[in-house]
Amino acid sequence: MSFEELGPTFVKLGQLLATRPDLVPEEFVQEFSKLHDKVQPLPFATIEAVLQEEFGAQLYVHFDSFDPEPIVPQA
Repeated sequence: MSFEELGPTFVKLGQLLATRPDLVPEEFVQEFSKLHDKVQPLPFATIEAVLQEEFGAQLYVHFDSFDPEPIVPQA
């Protein structure tokens, strides 16, 4: 099972480990590096639900706007 399948927390952990070749073998660093720009984006509804839970009904008072489309790196 990949870190991506385990969820956002594991993706962040993998991204961190990709920057630490002193802690993990080089082949792991190479694989974890893929988590920097090759991760499937979460649906905007999922993100919005988490933000609503954190900020409550006044979510859009705290933020001027949201772009529901993720930024995709150019190849």
